[in-house]
Amino acid sequence: MCERICAKPENQNPQSTFIAGIPAGNQSFYGNYTFQVLLLLYPKFCPEHNLPLTKAISTRTYSIRCPHPTCQYQQSRFSHTPLHHFKLPVWTFGWALHESIARYPQVLSATEIERRLGISKNSALLLKRRLQLFASDQMEKIKILMQAELTEK
Repeated sequence: MCERICAKPENQNPQSTFIAGIPAGNQSFYGNYTFQVLLLLYPKFCPEHNLPLTKAISTRTYSIRCPHPTCQYQQSRFSHTPLHHFKLPVWTFGWALHESIARYPQVLSATEIERRLGISKNSALLLKRRLQLFASDQMEKIKILMQAELTEK
């Protein structure tokens, strides 16, 4: 698997090298993974109808709207989340989250993010920081789930 992700094609401009590190099919998987995690952990609701905002807007992937037929309320998927003002492609966060969960006892370093995704050092540091903010936001929810599981056993 590392050969597929780590291999970088030669003689390409830097912009296409960024995308070449992860195959296109995986990019859509990680993008959808990010959106599903945000939908589950940071639900957004319409203030008028109190319905969850779940309807995607085809021309703007970062926005969702109220599913009510007459309501026009829209909101960004990233507002009030650790991904607010996120400038990298969405799939990069999904990849980093998936990798850090897969190798749980070990840590995903910024250097490895930089090398595997082909991004700059500062972008890798900022991506790791967003991942840390995301994990600290979920700490209370994880504690509650762990306590419930331990009392069940």
